[in-house]
Amino acid sequence: MMPTIDPRLSRGMRCSRCGGALGNSGPLCQTCLAINSPQPNPVESKERPTWEVVIADMQQRDRIGRSKYGTALQPCNGRNSLLDAYQELLDLVVYLRNEIEERIVERERCVRIAKRFREQELSEANQAYIDGWRHAAEHIEMHIKNGSKE
Repeated sequence: MMPTIDPRLSRGMRCSRCGGALGNSGPLCQTCLAINSPQPNPVESKERPTWEVVIADMQQRDRIGRSKYGTALQPCNGRNSLLDAYQELLDLVVYLRNEIEERIVERERCVRIAKRFREQELSEANQAYIDGWRHAAEHIEMHIKNGSKE
């Protein structure tokens, strides 16, 4: 079965979020749709467990907080912990989305580089083909000029 090209592509319709090319995915491109797709189950790796990394980070943050505020974070400290957490989460969401955007930009940059590389390869292959014919024509002209019957 031949893949069909979405007619929206030929009309210049773009993703409503990032402006990328649309497939058969409605108003969003495949990259933007993937953001809301379920992830596969994780597989074991040889890397350090993330919990160990997080615990070490938490211990370091505790040391930084004690140094900065002169005390550990504890209940009834005069601050609204829920508001602090909410503000931190808002920052986190922005940082996460920023990283997603940077990866999209990087992926698109890599696609552009790969496309230019393929175009360069084709250009070089075409030049080699043209050079081959040019060489053959020069060879024929030389034989004609010398009166050769080869």
